[in-house]
Amino acid sequence: MNKSLKYILFKLNDKRTEIVVDQKSTDSDYERFLNKFPADGCRWAVYDFHYKLEDGSQRNKLCFFSW
Repeated sequence: MNKSLKYILFKLNDKRTEIVVDQKSTDSDYERFLNKFPADGCRWAVYDFHYKLEDGSQRNKLCFFSW
């Protein structure tokens, strides 16, 4: 599959009745992603984490964050 997004952040709508998309990004900088979480509010996120194994092969995992 062709994946174009690195992460999606979700939040509650203003009435607090639904979870809605807050932000989407193709930026792969993990620190910038972490800085998107507010100090005074809840968020959820899905992050496409890529890493290499010792043998050089590449893997990825979809990580779910609850803030």
